[in-house]
Amino acid sequence: MPVTLDSLGALASLPFDEIIDVRSPSEFAEDHIPGAINLPVLSDAERARVGTIYVQEDKFLARKIGAALVA
Repeated sequence: MPVTLDSLGALASLPFDEIIDVRSPSEFAEDHIPGAINLPVLSDAERARVGTIYVQEDKFLARKIGAALVA
C-alpha cells in the first residue's frame, strides 16, 4: 500500500507501529525522522570499508561485500 506524506506531522496518523531506519549509527545520529528507531544493517566500520572499496577499487566488488555482510 503506497503512502504519500504531505508533512512530517502526518506520520503520526499512519497505521505503523514504528519507523525503522537501517542506516549506520553515524548516519542515523546525523539525521533521522523523529521517533524512528535505528536497526543498522552495517556498522560504521563496515560501511566505511564498503564505501572505500566502492570508490577506490571496484563498485561491483563493494556491492558483493556489502551484500555478504547484510546476508
